[in-house]
Amino acid sequence: MAEVAGFVGIAASLSLSYIGMLYSPRILILIGEGGLGVVPKLMTIIVLAIAVRFIISGIAEAMPRLLANVDTGWRV
Repeated sequence: MAEVAGFVGIAASLSLSYIGMLYSPRILILIGEGGLGVVPKLMTIIVLAIAVRFIISGIAEAMPRLLANVDTGWRV
């Protein structure tokens, strides 16, 4: 099932990329020069959000292992 989902995701990404490239002149006319300046900034925000998500996931996964080896000196 995971292989099918992966294939569908890749096929959808390729299809959207192809459509974007095919209609790029029309999209440029539609959004104009001002909109074209916004696209890199929007992509930066998206990539930054993905990076923050990876960092948070990595810290959440590593924290239990790191804290398991810490001796606080407290005895109950």
